[in-house]
Amino acid sequence: MMLNVRSGATYSYAKTWPEMEELITRAVEEQRFVVPGVGAGDNVLFFFADGRHTADTHDWWPDNHLHVSVNVTTGYGGLVWYVSPDRADAAGDETSQWCWVSDNPTPPGSDPQVLSDPHSPLCFDPRSTLPVEQIRTALEEFCRAGTGDRPECVRWVHGEINGERLDD
Repeated sequence: MMLNVRSGATYSYAKTWPEMEELITRAVEEQRFVVPGVGAGDNVLFFFADGRHTADTHDWWPDNHLHVSVNVTTGYGGLVWYVSPDRADAAGDETSQWCWVSDNPTPPGSDPQVLSDPHSPLCFDPRSTLPVEQIRTALEEFCRAGTGDRPECVRWVHGEINGERLDD
C-alpha cells in the first residue's frame, strides 16, 4: 500500500517511513490557507491505496480518508476520518459505518480557530481540536499501520465530513 497525501491540488506519495514522516511534518508545520477573522488550516487528506491517485484519476477512488487541518499559529488541529460505503459494508463494524471527528475531553479555553472546511469557511468546534503533537501522533499511527484504519490514540465522536460534530 502507498500513502497518498493531497493538499489543495497537490498530490504527494510515500512508501518508506522517512517519506511518510516528511509528509506528516508538512501537514502539521506548513500552512497556506488563512481566512482572516475566521481561522486557518489547509485540510490535508491522507489515504492509503494500491497506487497513486491524482486529480486525473477517475476510474477508482480511495476507500479510506483521514483529513487533517492545523492552525500553526494556535498550535491546534482537528481530524476527520471515514471510509467508503463499499469498505464500510465489507468491514461490517460500527466504526466503519460512521464519519468520525476528533474529540478533546479537555478542550482549549478559547477557540483555536482551526478550519475544518476552508472553502465554506467552517471551523472545528473547539471540543474537536487537539494540540498539534496529538495530531502528529495520530498521523504517525495512521501511517505506520498502513491500512487506512482509524487511529486509536485519540478520542472520536460521530461527525460530518465537513468536521461538524453530531453529538449536540
